[in-house]
Amino acid sequence: MDVERPAPDEDPRSVDELFLVALCESDEEILWGAMYALHRRAAREILDRALALCASACPFERGRGADVLGRLGVPDPAYPEECLRTLLAMLEVETDAGALASVLFALGHQSRGPAVAPAARFRTHPDSEVRYAVVHVLSCIEETWAIEGLIELSRDPEPRIRDWSTFGLGSMTDADSPAIRDALSDRLADEDFDTRSEALIGLARRKDHRVVPALRDELAGECVGCLAVEAAAEIADPGLHPLLLALRAWWDVDVQGLETAIAACTPPSESRIEV
Repeated sequence: MDVERPAPDEDPRSVDELFLVALCESDEEILWGAMYALHRRAAREILDRALALCASACPFERGRGADVLGRLGVPDPAYPEECLRTLLAMLEVETDAGALASVLFALGHQSRGPAVAPAARFRTHPDSEVRYAVVHVLSCIEETWAIEGLIELSRDPEPRIRDWSTFGLGSMTDADSPAIRDALSDRLADEDFDTRSEALIGLARRKDHRVVPALRDELAGECVGCLAVEAAAEIADPGLHPLLLALRAWWDVDVQGLETAIAACTPPSESRIEV
């Protein structure tokens, strides 16, 4: 039976109790419920406790300290300069993969400008969780080394890293360049469905017609995702119109989105209204 838990702002537990859960609880839902309460409460005592954990000899405790600092004060950052300074200092010396990933994820929630270049150097780290965390630091940043890092990570052996870095390149930035388009095009035949879908919409939004053959294959397949239909609406290629019409017979994931795509891809000769 599900147990109703208090809202973070109403959580009656003390700071000691919340930190005990953060350090000892294995159930992810319970753990992050306590973490979110710490984030929302954002008292100086919580900052000081987190800073002490960040200086611990125990890698797990350092990681938990970084987890607290990353979103302290959510939705409005608390003690941002102190948090950022501590996390950047940790990034320079941390050698444990788990703690390093926590530091990077925490930086992904901060004002990331100063963190982009230091974080990018971990894009080839042997631990996949670290590389995954790097993606979250580099996304939404249009500086050259951030884009270059995402392009490199879009070729990662791990599907979720390719997925999120392709999402970062295609949808989380308006940046456009031949290198970005080529990276997205390279993922059109990716074996991972989510990565492939992000490549479709990213390339279509840039009006790159290399996406059209891949869209034909996706729209004719047995599993058609929302992003493929959305990409068809973006690229507005009349050659996709018959495939979109055929989807009306069974595709009910986003009926309005399908109709939008059909209208966008309708050949001009068929769009005239007879009076």
